[in-house]
Amino acid sequence: MEYVGQVPAPPLDRFIDDIYCLTGVPQHRLMSVPPMPSAHFFLPLGGPVRLWDSDSSVPLAVFTEAWFMGVWTRRFLFEYPALVRLVGSTSNPGDVPVRRHAGGRAA
Repeated sequence: MEYVGQVPAPPLDRFIDDIYCLTGVPQHRLMSVPPMPSAHFFLPLGGPVRLWDSDSSVPLAVFTEAWFMGVWTRRFLFEYPALVRLVGSTSNPGDVPVRRHAGGRAA
């Protein structure tokens, strides 16, 4: 599997650590992912991706479209499809812009 990544230009580089593309056949289809202090955006362009939470009470998640994962505190298992085509981005830890809402209006 090939990884092609790029750090975006300013001012986006303040928030995004990298934007990347994964393509090809993975050497290992299962990947154990530890807790991470950053948020992630994924866009699978090939087959579905499966996620198992380390908490066995959480059901299996199958993603066929784009999804966003905020900061997570538990390990999970990530299964690539047989042929990977995935675009993603990783935020810089602590730099994900969050807007608070009060009474239905952005505060």
